[in-house]
Amino acid sequence: HHTSRDDAGLAGAIVAIARTLGLSTVAEGVETTTQLRRLSQLGCDYAQGFLLGRPMPEADVPAFLASGGDWNLEEATAREVLAARATPTP
Repeated sequence: HHTSRDDAGLAGAIVAIARTLGLSTVAEGVETTTQLRRLSQLGCDYAQGFLLGRPMPEADVPAFLASGGDWNLEEATAREVLAARATPTP
């Protein structure tokens, strides 16, 4: 039985290894603002998942990006995530 603390520890270790190797990180399956905030605090570079956008046909992607995308994030949450990104991690 694993816990969210285990998940956070594993994610932090993966991000640290990637940084050491000069690689970027992508978190997949992000579904909550809490997950996104924590990944941002850990220094994860990119995220994808239902929180940020639902699957769509490839043909719809250019219009989605051109429109600025409906990222499914409330403005306050987006500010919190950006603030967390600015906070140095140990």
